[in-house]
Amino acid sequence: KLPGSKLNSKTEDSTPLIALFLSRHTEWVPKTTGLPQHLKQNVQMRVTHDEFISQSRRRLTFNFHGPDHLVIILSPGPKYKLVKWSLTDEIPPAKVLWQGRPTYFIYHARGINMEVLEFSADFDRVAVADQAQASNSTAVVDINYSAFYIHGENMRTSAFESFQRKFPDWAYVKGWTSVSNMYTIQ
Repeated sequence: KLPGSKLNSKTEDSTPLIALFLSRHTEWVPKTTGLPQHLKQNVQMRVTHDEFISQSRRRLTFNFHGPDHLVIILSPGPKYKLVKWSLTDEIPPAKVLWQGRPTYFIYHARGINMEVLEFSADFDRVAVADQAQASNSTAVVDINYSAFYIHGENMRTSAFESFQRKFPDWAYVKGWTSVSNMYTIQ
């Protein structure tokens, strides 16, 4: 058991599983070549439906296509508030602010097959105290969509393999390649 860990699971028939983050430090090993175009093209976000369901409420339906690990970060514009989505019955509280705005983090992981994640979100137009910030923004929502390739080819460079060999045998080092896109929906 590692110091401070809350999980210590081991039986004779299984390998121990320890879910613990010991550090907030990550290492960036840049690739000298980019991802092949067909992998970049597999990472797509579309607005498939856009409607006003009342005078002040707008519903957007999003379609995210990509590999088996996705991160979607939503930040409603300064004139809007996220009031409902189809992912859960209630919207969790925003714990992080970006440019003074609430930010919602969605992590989606599944089997290896490429599939589509689709959900809708309702945004209410609200009065804004900081008119200077609001007058410059027409965004309903800003979206950062990152897709992670953690399986297959095009992930390991010689620089990464050299970096990986520096770790002791008992360490499990997993690298991935990602595609990240930013969108502003107006």
